[in-house]
Amino acid sequence: MDKQSGSQVAQDAAEERVDLFRRALGPFVVAAEHTRMAMIFTDATMERHPVVFANDSFLSLTGFRREDILGHGIAYLLKEVTDPSTLSAIETALGTGESGTWEAQCRRANGSEYLATVFLSPVPDAQGVIRQHFLCFVEVSGRIERLLGQRDQFNALYEQAPGFIAALDGSEHLFTFANASFKRLVGRDDLIGKRVVELFPDLAEQGFIALLDRVFQTGQPFVGNALPIRFPTANGGSRLSYINFVYQPVKDGNDKITGLFVEGYDVTAERLAAEQLSLLQGEVTHASRVNAMGMMAATLAHELNQPLTAISNYAAGSFRMVEGSPDHAEALGEALRAIEEAAQRAGHIIRNVRELTKRGETPKTQFKLKLAVTECVRLVRAGSETFATLVERVPDDLSVFGDKTQIQQVLINLLRNACDAVGSGPGGLVTVDASRRGGEVVVAVTDTGCGLSLEAAENIFTWTDSSKEGGTGLGLSISRTIVEAHGGKIWLERSDDSGSQFCFSVPEQDGSAPTPTT
Repeated sequence: MDKQSGSQVAQDAAEERVDLFRRALGPFVVAAEHTRMAMIFTDATMERHPVVFANDSFLSLTGFRREDILGHGIAYLLKEVTDPSTLSAIETALGTGESGTWEAQCRRANGSEYLATVFLSPVPDAQGVIRQHFLCFVEVSGRIERLLGQRDQFNALYEQAPGFIAALDGSEHLFTFANASFKRLVGRDDLIGKRVVELFPDLAEQGFIALLDRVFQTGQPFVGNALPIRFPTANGGSRLSYINFVYQPVKDGNDKITGLFVEGYDVTAERLAAEQLSLLQGEVTHASRVNAMGMMAATLAHELNQPLTAISNYAAGSFRMVEGSPDHAEALGEALRAIEEAAQRAGHIIRNVRELTKRGETPKTQFKLKLAVTECVRLVRAGSETFATLVERVPDDLSVFGDKTQIQQVLINLLRNACDAVGSGPGGLVTVDASRRGGEVVVAVTDTGCGLSLEAAENIFTWTDSSKEGGTGLGLSISRTIVEAHGGKIWLERSDDSGSQFCFSVPEQDGSAPTPTT
């Protein structure tokens, strides 16, 4: 038999098998012939399950002629390009009559390859006996190519990203991508296809390989902030960097972890800048402490001036009384008591400043405001050369809650300023009033001086160099700090040609506290 005759016999036999198959399945085969889905049928009753039908879409996909594949087993369409385990799984399903889905590398008549998803389903007859197997081939090569193209686009985008990015594949953490920032971070270009531990064995000692393993095994991302990491340098040394980064697991369609995505930023410069800033802040803090010591010294000088002046004046008067006449015992006793009060006040001021520097707060008590004002008026009279009349108009039952020494400092500052405003001539008047207003006590110090200039009024509570001889410029600035620390406020109520009025508020007596006795 010549070659042409043999080909004709094969073609006739193929057509006969197709006719038998057509008669067995009838209209279904007619529909299958014209569908755009590539499909074949195999004979489940024969050994090796030969192909008994292939529609036009399958022939178009593969380039085979119908007579080339009819009578051949499934391996004929897959062999040489499909991994043995996939081929074995398909043949096993054919033998057991099970359904299945696989991705397999298939071959065309010209020997080229294409990737397809293969669907297998048994076809039983009316009695439930499996007579044929139906196999459908859906080419996914184009989809893979599109995905690869998208991956290349993403890689191009990642390449220009300011942060470092890398992709690792498998449990061995093989580099499949690393952008320019990542390569600069690690100081190497030869990354793709190599394992992390192979390129950077020092990372294992630093614990980073263990972190990669943990994320790959558990699927839990890891986020690191400003973590130190050492990379080897070309001269055999190492370079310390600080990085913010995330290890993110990558999963396939079956939720299986296939690799890791690494992304982050090199924050070494920011870390070094922060450390430098910390050093500068330490220097500033030190300078602030030095300045605070200067402020404390100025505060002591300012606040101690009044009681020390009073002590000096009372002492001088006492000496004159002793020298002039022995009959001034009562007056001398009063002067000595005033000296004692002034000395005790100086001690209170020193202790108060010390408490401020030690704890950051001072103890507060309830005290009678009238008694505190009386003490302040007496000290101002003794320590001032003014001829102004000082008048107290404070209710006997009015109490405040706060630090008595500090409140008296505010009062003395305001009284001294008021006395200075009326001058040393006769006729000047300074009054102290107090009243309750909405849970607070408001104290007002009023003088009949010449008032303040607009510029002085605007900056009255700001620390400036004093225009007074021997002054520090701290008086009203300290007063403002004290009042605000008590939860109150201080303000200039009015100032004109008829004089000025300064007011400040402090908390009223706490109703739950015991009644004050001093």
